[in-house]
Amino acid sequence: MNQFAKVKGPKTYKRMLWKNGLGETLEIERFDDAKGLAYRISQAAVVEDGVFSDFSGLHRTLVLISGTGLVLTHSDSEQHELVRLLDMAKFSGGEVTQAKLHHGAIEDLNIMVREDDYLAEVSPMLPLSEYRWCASENTVYVGIYAVSQCAFRSLSSQTELDLEAGAMLKFDVTDSINLIWLSGQAVLIKIVETPQIEALS
Repeated sequence: MNQFAKVKGPKTYKRMLWKNGLGETLEIERFDDAKGLAYRISQAAVVEDGVFSDFSGLHRTLVLISGTGLVLTHSDSEQHELVRLLDMAKFSGGEVTQAKLHHGAIEDLNIMVREDDYLAEVSPMLPLSEYRWCASENTVYVGIYAVSQCAFRSLSSQTELDLEAGAMLKFDVTDSINLIWLSGQAVLIKIVETPQIEALS
């Protein structure tokens, strides 16, 4: 697997304060371009009820990775209830979003992409399921975040590997991948560029 994938462990993540100052985030991946933040993947603990930071211009996907859950209420009146491991919510970072915990602190995985330019395809990975994807010029990031200790097999090399809880397995986007997920909970993250529509003159 080393020829097309790299593993980052939790000790390598950048610890930083939330934008609203009410907590801390572990920044796993980040890419900035001439326009500013293009995409970011991070992990955070929510320990009390409160309002999320304003990330106008970004689209968010929030995945529950530990705890008994929370309810997100947005200013457009939409609600998301995350109660099971790997439940997820997708919403605009510009919404005023209130979080209410069910019973104690939770941890979440947060994927943010710039709304006008990128799309995040986020899905849970299930044991004994096969996953494959082909190289695409529109794909800018492919990674697997291990929520728990995981094991998987590369069908191309017939190699079995383990992934520690909290680690991120990042793939080379120019390669086509075929895996069997053997055990453990994980999240597959693909970020793609969206087609740009030229304005009519």
